Amino acid sequence: MIGTLKRRLARHLEHRFPLWWLKFRIWRRDRHFEREFFTLGPLCLPGRIAVDVGGNAGEYSYWLSLHAARVVVYEPNPGCHPAISRLNRPNIRLRSVALSDRSGTARLVFQNGNSGIGSIAGENPIFSLENEPGYIQLTVIAGAMKVILRDRPRLMIEVEERHRAGAHDRVRALLEPAGYHRFRLEEGRLRPLPWDVDARSLQAAPPG
Repeated sequence: MIGTLKRRLARHLEHRFPLWWLKFRIWRRDRHFEREFFTLGPLCLPGRIAVDVGGNAGEYSYWLSLHAARVVVYEPNPGCHPAISRLNRPNIRLRSVALSDRSGTARLVFQNGNSGIGSIAGENPIFSLENEPGYIQLTVIAGAMKVILRDRPRLMIEVEERHRAGAHDRVRALLEPAGYHRFRLEEGRLRPLPWDVDARSLQAAPPG
């Protein structure tokens, strides 16, 4: 009973006072934040632009906005836009498109009630769920490799084989020849993870 009341109160505060509630959760280091969340500050370079691809409800965007001069958020799911707008951060710019290696449109499938579950990849297991489909605009990211090679930005990438088979190999094929090194978060520190170590085995490991 107490747990139910706490969840209802949390939802109420999040809806009525979204920015205050987010600040409170950051202050108390809410356990629902991914561990990588708090590494964003040291990774940002003062005076530079940060890009959040797949902004969801804007938690990462907000934290980036405290450390970067400007944050550009790409979020194709229209259900996420009100939450990002409620952050009311003048240095956050929202673009309601997805990023791809070609221009055009694609089918977006996302799970109602969970903005973190969505995909445009037909082979993704999400497509087998009873989801709400929509259509989104794609913009081009193929030229981003030129930007990466020129500006050497620091990258935090979520890569999971369960979402798309072969994802690790594709990321490695792009970034290893570009001279990038890979790191993992271990005991609160970023530690080197050589490219020849198969990261897929880490995802199968027990928590911790």
